[in-house]
Amino acid sequence: VRQEMMGLLGRNSGSPYMVGRYNFYASLFKGTPYAITIEGTFRSIGTIQTADLKAHHARMYSPENMIITVGTNEDPAQILAMLKEEFGQKPPTGYKPPEMTRPDTSAGVARAHEKMEKEQVYIYLGHLLPDAFSPEAAALDVAGEILSRRLADTLREKQGLAYSVGASVNLD
Repeated sequence: VRQEMMGLLGRNSGSPYMVGRYNFYASLFKGTPYAITIEGTFRSIGTIQTADLKAHHARMYSPENMIITVGTNEDPAQILAMLKEEFGQKPPTGYKPPEMTRPDTSAGVARAHEKMEKEQVYIYLGHLLPDAFSPEAAALDVAGEILSRRLADTLREKQGLAYSVGASVNLD
């Protein structure tokens, strides 16, 4: 698995799309968990030990950190008894997920540029948006979809300037 992850990291490090994406998130979410790639780095993957994986598994698959969904036509009491037998004996670990904090936006414009030996260029532009519970959430979703379609129609279809272009709105 370590070799597979190293291969993935190697491929991603040569992709303008992935390098642009990593730099964008690292800049936009500086100082928060969102700034860190989920795949890890060459260093983090290279230093993981079996004990680290076992500790992670115990923490993440603990009773206070699981949601179990069952879809069946079996007797609910029987299924509940089976689940209690299987999971009811697991002691809680005390794991509490980290609180997400909104990144500081007072720094103004953040720029990241990484020169690559490619003819392809990826440009990311973005800004922090309100959360999913904001009254503006629906309007932002619609505006993002309209912008994405217009960018694709104008830059890709009419002008032939891009292979891939779009806009998206992510509200966490």
